[in-house]
Amino acid sequence: MHAQENLDQEITNLKLELGELLKEQDIDPQEAKVFLEKLRILLNKGQLRAANQVNGQWQPVLWVVEALQLFFKLGTRYHYNNNYTSFFDLDTLPLKKLSWDDLIRVVPGGSSIRDGCHIGKGTVLMPPVFINIGVYIGEKCMIDSHVLVGSCAQIGDGVHIGTGSHIGGIIDPVGTMPVVVEDSVRIGGNCGIFGSVVIQSSVVIAAGTIITDHTPVYDLVRQSVYIRSEQEQLVIPSGALVVPGARSYAALGVDSVISLHTPVIVKYYSNTLKSSLWTR
Repeated sequence: MHAQENLDQEITNLKLELGELLKEQDIDPQEAKVFLEKLRILLNKGQLRAANQVNGQWQPVLWVVEALQLFFKLGTRYHYNNNYTSFFDLDTLPLKKLSWDDLIRVVPGGSSIRDGCHIGKGTVLMPPVFINIGVYIGEKCMIDSHVLVGSCAQIGDGVHIGTGSHIGGIIDPVGTMPVVVEDSVRIGGNCGIFGSVVIQSSVVIAAGTIITDHTPVYDLVRQSVYIRSEQEQLVIPSGALVVPGARSYAALGVDSVISLHTPVIVKYYSNTLKSSLWTR
């Protein structure tokens, strides 16, 4: 109980520190970097996230996203150079330092993980992958080759993201929901999930499916169409099987043989898919 109270107080203090920093016309770089380091530690531990579930609905944590913007705004170009790698980036965006105690596997082959993201125990990263700042990845996930996970994306436990798939990120403007992928989701190869999209638990997304928050999703099973509104994210219901599809442009009142891409839900799984520890 005391540990949680201490964490809550630490987070409250960070939020207040951010408010004071943003009041300054010229932010002191040294003062800011001390603040960013404290923020980074909590993000790495998964104790602070860019989005949380409140009363069953995902919401961005506005002040965290605003703080993450400072990593980009306040950084200066820096040459990272050691025995293993050499690259040029901002001095506020180093690579994540991993240890044996993290209990994850990072297979060699050119992966890049920015510091300030959380990767849960038992997760496997196949090369090459790129994971940006502010990302949360749960336990026992498989992040396959050539996968990009954008800033602030939230990934649950037991998720499999297939080869060549992109999970979009968002860090600007503040208030925009990042992509959320809940527990036990299976995303096939060469998929794309972009914008304010919530993929609920145990969804299966077939290879080659692109889901954006500006594209309607047609549910053939429930005879519904899911779209994003100003008040709500685009939500893919739990247990759905989503495949690539098309809708006739003529249905929009245009005399044409052209069809437009749309994701289509063709069935629902009655049993929740179980997560597993990947052994590749």
